[in-house]
Amino acid sequence: MGMKTTVSERTTEQLSSLAKEAGMNYDMLAKALSVSRRSISGWLSGQEPERINRVRINEFGRLVGELSTIIKPEKLKSWWNQPVANFAGSTPLQVLERGETDRIWRMIWETREGNSGD
Repeated sequence: MGMKTTVSERTTEQLSSLAKEAGMNYDMLAKALSVSRRSISGWLSGQEPERINRVRINEFGRLVGELSTIIKPEKLKSWWNQPVANFAGSTPLQVLERGETDRIWRMIWETREGNSGD
């Protein structure tokens, strides 16, 4: 019968599939979401994220979904830690840690549109 999934179970599932899809371990995921590794552990063990973090998780899910349309999933794993010229030599993970998600969205858009960024 339809066992009702609790919100925390959904969060746990969402985090583990997000980490997998992004090719990240939980330490990287914590950095990408600008939260502590301890927060991630808490959520994985059933604690409910605060609303702001719920939003971050969902936003990051959308970002990863879009990235995987322009970067092969097997390449995404190493991409996070490679310096990108567009990001003035920062890695995508560093850009996320600084909360500059819009720079990654812009890169996605430019790649899609075939713009070089000028």
